[in-house]
Amino acid sequence: MNTASKFLPLSLFLAIASIPSTSSARVTRAGDWPKDEKRVTLDWEGEREGAVRELAKAAGWNLVGGDLRDHERVSIHVKNVPADAVLDAVFDASPGNYEAKRSGELLILRVAPSEEATPKIEVPPKPPEPPTKAGVPANVDPPPVKSEAPTDQHDERGQDRAAKGESIRIEKDEIVHDVSVVGGSVEVFGKVTGDLVVVGGTAKVHDEARVKGDAVAIGGSIDVEKGAAIDGNTISLGGVIHREEGAITHGKVESSVWKRDDVDAPEVKRTLHERISDGVGSVLSRFALIFLFGAIALSLRPERMESLRHEVARRPLRSVGLGVVASVAASVAAVILCVTIIGIPLALAIVLVGAVAVYVGLIVVSGLVGELLLRHKTKSVHAHLALGAAIFALLTQVPVLGTLVGFATVLAGLGAIVSDRANIRAVSATPDATAYRG
Repeated sequence: MNTASKFLPLSLFLAIASIPSTSSARVTRAGDWPKDEKRVTLDWEGEREGAVRELAKAAGWNLVGGDLRDHERVSIHVKNVPADAVLDAVFDASPGNYEAKRSGELLILRVAPSEEATPKIEVPPKPPEPPTKAGVPANVDPPPVKSEAPTDQHDERGQDRAAKGESIRIEKDEIVHDVSVVGGSVEVFGKVTGDLVVVGGTAKVHDEARVKGDAVAIGGSIDVEKGAAIDGNTISLGGVIHREEGAITHGKVESSVWKRDDVDAPEVKRTLHERISDGVGSVLSRFALIFLFGAIALSLRPERMESLRHEVARRPLRSVGLGVVASVAASVAAVILCVTIIGIPLALAIVLVGAVAVYVGLIVVSGLVGELLLRHKTKSVHAHLALGAAIFALLTQVPVLGTLVGFATVLAGLGAIVSDRANIRAVSATPDATAYRG
């Protein structure tokens, strides 16, 4: 027995030491839980919801869950303890029961349905039999009639469905349980008795279809047609939710992005103070990124950065034209390479090089603008870069003009890089003049 396992009971005791003594809760596990859960070290004091979020971060879980019904404070101080044991300890004294479902790194936590919600049929006691005379048989009761409660076909559980890189279609008369798709789409015409989870795809619930659990899309969208029903929560992280008029959703509807034609999209009214704060934050972040990367580039390749600035200053229109050609050519090449599996790494490399080239172009043009304005006062390239970056960050906040300035700056920088590379190759390909001497 190792040291960590010896102190496991003590660690779990510390994890629930500050929870008030109430009726014990129970966490029911569903889905695919690994046998050897990751061990975590965690120190937390606060509400139970915050404790669950911190535990998910430490364990590497992607947490999806609703209201935990209580806001009691808990104190967790554990070291090298399995994450699932800490999860049980957090809910040990919480009111109600919970269900924790695992699907890979995804953890869906929700309140389990209460047993009190299921009505219990009490059978009345059998009345006493009347006394009988000797030799006279007592009245014989007729055989009891077995009354079977009506069964609903929706209560059938069905089989789980999962797919990676392909789509799933649940037909109209088909009943399935949990549905999980990674890199594909789901169309539901029938019944899903469990949860519907889509990662990097689209989930569409058609007319008269039903999802009894939660519908979750990560990096994708959820479409609910008129007449469709989702009993649980409808959540889209990094995607949109579109509900037609007449669609039924009983749980929470949460989305990081809303379609404009969504009848349930909330109207967000931002105050002037909020708009000013967002604008200032955007300006500062863009300035910081350009100046930081520019300072690094100037320290590593000062001669190359100076050559790029001179190229933009001498032929600005040519640089913009070359930038347009280079960006179109890189985009077409990346799309063509993505058709084959072998070409995907090359396409990713093109995208990465393009992102670096964009920042180099911003640094070059920003430094050139600062140099034109400050060359009579200072020769510091860092001062030139700081002023140019500040002007660029401010101009990008102006509608329309900011977009045009951004495109022109990026294209000019890309064109300067292409032109400079072409000049270097031309010079290296020219024969040395000393070879003809003598």
